[in-house]
Amino acid sequence: YEITYYATDCSGNEGAFLVHIIVGDSVPPEIVSITANTTEWVLSGIQLTVNATDNIGVTEYSFDGGATWQESNVSSNYNEAGTIDIQVKDAGGNISSKIVTIEGRTEYGYQDVAS
Repeated sequence: YEITYYATDCSGNEGAFLVHIIVGDSVPPEIVSITANTTEWVLSGIQLTVNATDNIGVTEYSFDGGATWQESNVSSNYNEAGTIDIQVKDAGGNISSKIVTIEGRTEYGYQDVAS
């Protein structure tokens, strides 16, 4: 927000002062979807893509529970079955998270992702 204050002294001199007010954001981003680059059994790694929205803008993504952050919404390849804590951060520092699971691995490859 911008607020301008105006003042006039008893001699008729006028002045203005502009103030910028930044209101804190407490609304966390929303993780709309998490998709894998495949839903089939694969021998190579699975890559995840996060689709998220926010009232002031999503700024960072984490695919390791917040240990590291990146600007890209696409993960590195996962080559093991397991649970992944995906987090999304907005410009106000608010965080949302969602857990996804890469189901299992057999001699035939990796199973698709369940959220």
